[in-house]
Amino acid sequence: MHSRRSVGKNDRLAAMMRILVGIMDAVGIDERSCSRSNRVYSVKQKLALLVLRQHEALSFRDLCDKLPSYRNVCRTLGLKHVPHHTTLAKFAQTVSPDVMDSMISRFSCACCNDMNIVAVDGTGFSDFNRSAHYEHRLDDFGAKARKRGFTKATFAADVSNKIILVCDVVDQHNHDVTRMGPVISRLKKMNISIDYLVADKGYDSEDVHVLVEKELNATAVIPARLREPCRGGRTCRTKGKHRSRMKREFVKCTVIRWIYRFRSIIECVNSMVKRKMKGWIFSKLDTTKRNEVQCRAVAHNLRRIMDLGLQRSFI
Repeated sequence: MHSRRSVGKNDRLAAMMRILVGIMDAVGIDERSCSRSNRVYSVKQKLALLVLRQHEALSFRDLCDKLPSYRNVCRTLGLKHVPHHTTLAKFAQTVSPDVMDSMISRFSCACCNDMNIVAVDGTGFSDFNRSAHYEHRLDDFGAKARKRGFTKATFAADVSNKIILVCDVVDQHNHDVTRMGPVISRLKKMNISIDYLVADKGYDSEDVHVLVEKELNATAVIPARLREPCRGGRTCRTKGKHRSRMKREFVKCTVIRWIYRFRSIIECVNSMVKRKMKGWIFSKLDTTKRNEVQCRAVAHNLRRIMDLGLQRSFI
């Protein structure tokens, strides 16, 4: 049985945890997940530690070893003892994805601009912390390497403050168009005014344009994929009213081209998440993979709130 250690810094992390506790209170997360729990650690405390683990890019064991040095964090969360790393590992398997989605959506209150532009893009997280060179050398020596897993996340972020509004996670390769439906449905539930939704050619589809206009009452700025003309023809006809309009406006309309420049910001968001919190994930189960990526989205938003100086309004 592990020994309980007393808890000793970090005012910035403490302010982040204070914001996170306020968000969990607003979402309505219960203190206990079961009436028969031992009541040593609450759900909010363990959920906040999962987000702190992603923010610091630590394993469960390393987090529990360093947690006594975060005295202000432990005081903010009301922790009297440091939990064992298996306590957090088992709790990570029980967190509902709906809870994480509701926490991420609460950051939408930071979107209060006159013209809200949301950028959407997908990125991948490797399931193994090993390089492609290592796998190449294994092939040279004839050793069989285990196939690298892949977890795909689709982020929808506000381009004005780089805050993630939607984090859709699947544990397999999916076409970008297939994940646009869940992203749009979650954006609709936030009840925020969106003027333009920007994405790259991977999301080019007439159905996506219609869905954005119908559900969000916004304009999808997605360049149309151009095919080679048929034999004997000069131009290739683009199917769909909205796709044809995008094809014309990307040539003639300077406003659409100017708005599409904001699409690069979602690439910046993907880079920030991977640089600050690694480009691979430690989890092996599908549920924990999803929760780990969503916790990274929450940790990224908390960092942005602190960098933008919005912590007073959130608290």
